[in-house]
Amino acid sequence: MSSARQPVTSAMGRAFLAVCTEAERAPILEEIRSLDNVNWTKTQDGIEKALSDYRELGCTCSFGDWHETVNAIAVGFRPGGGMPPRAVNCGAPSMVCKPEFLLDEVRPRLISLAKRLDGSMGA
Repeated sequence: MSSARQPVTSAMGRAFLAVCTEAERAPILEEIRSLDNVNWTKTQDGIEKALSDYRELGCTCSFGDWHETVNAIAVGFRPGGGMPPRAVNCGAPSMVCKPEFLLDEVRPRLISLAKRLDGSMGA
């Protein structure tokens, strides 16, 4: 896998992009595209799926996408205080951490944590 695609195949990178504004996201995506134009269509499809997952599930997922033996989910937040967006994640080797566990058990906790962190650094 191209190193340019790694930030957009990890759950954490995807969650970061999901909470970025369009203005924040555009230059990041342009840089990724310029570093790996050959795979851009596949990369862009993955990003669109991640943004859709975030809207529907409240988290992004990477079930073998970043690394074939790793499952993870992540949630983004905006800490405030002039700080850029951040993300928190939970992941583990796929042989011990199934997608269902992450979505059913971990996701509500990560979403709750991100809500508490959102704006925690002030305006």
